[in-house]
Amino acid sequence: MTKQALIVFLISLLLTLGACSTSTKQMPGDVISDDYEGGDVSIEDGAQTSGLEGEGGLSMGTLNDVIAQSGNVVYFDYNSAEIRDESMPLIMAAAELLSANPAAQLRLEGHADERGTREFNLALGEQRAQTVRDIIMLQGVSGNQLDIVSYGEEKPAVVGSGEESWQQNRRVEIIQ
Repeated sequence: MTKQALIVFLISLLLTLGACSTSTKQMPGDVISDDYEGGDVSIEDGAQTSGLEGEGGLSMGTLNDVIAQSGNVVYFDYNSAEIRDESMPLIMAAAELLSANPAAQLRLEGHADERGTREFNLALGEQRAQTVRDIIMLQGVSGNQLDIVSYGEEKPAVVGSGEESWQQNRRVEIIQ
């Protein structure tokens, strides 16, 4: 199995397992909301698209709705580019927006905390943004609609040394 095929398989497995999960992890500042309901949702230009409905009636709102509720940031564990379960609604809302609006584009900005060399952190930030991009593209979105940039440790969300700061700097920001 090639490395690329393995990555696609692992991402698919992660999505499948994430859909079955009932628990979420919470980061400081995250908002957990249970007000998703099944049905159609509207996208910014008025187009309608069906929500993702599962056992719990989970439906994704517009990207702006999800950003308003929980922000535009996908957080990562130390030295990892693995997507956390709580980030999936944001990523799926971004995919829905792009699917419904083929002319729309998003920028995925990858970041890392201050630990590690500059080169390592730039590569890790890019790998994190690429992972988010891969999941969005698995939903049928064209790669031309997504731009990736890595800032590594250069643009911290929180300045400081310590786990509280570092966990907020390990992120990908989804920018419209």
